[in-house]
Amino acid sequence: MSATSAKLPGRALRLVPVEPGIGPAAGLDVDLSAAGVVEGDAALGQALMLAMVTLRGSDVFAQGFGFAGLAALAAETDPVLRRERLRLAVIDVLRAEPRIRRILSVRFPGEDAPPRAMPGNRLLVVEAEFETVAGTRQVGLLQGEVADVR
Repeated sequence: MSATSAKLPGRALRLVPVEPGIGPAAGLDVDLSAAGVVEGDAALGQALMLAMVTLRGSDVFAQGFGFAGLAALAAETDPVLRRERLRLAVIDVLRAEPRIRRILSVRFPGEDAPPRAMPGNRLLVVEAEFETVAGTRQVGLLQGEVADVR
């Protein structure tokens, strides 16, 4: 565990994809092996991943938890407005995480290019830069899941 990880609060059971070939979107399960605990940066990354793959409102005990981007994908026809609604949905996920003090930026790769229709694979790739309550600046690469938090 790095010095940064030690400062960041959080400890959780490790979650693993039920179907590794598909990833977390297919479902998650608890890792019951001896190394089945995550802390610090890894716990934050896992919490963000879980929020991103959970449809907002699908948890009856936490109606505000999850990602509301599906509504933007389904309802918005204008590519620029769709991208901005998706950005707001990602910002909502980041704001709901108590270990994040301040959001610095949320970017989509290639967003400077002229707007076009969403790609057919429906893979949402977002780079979010934020400051944690421990005072560290981190970048999370979200690809339908948090692939890396550093």
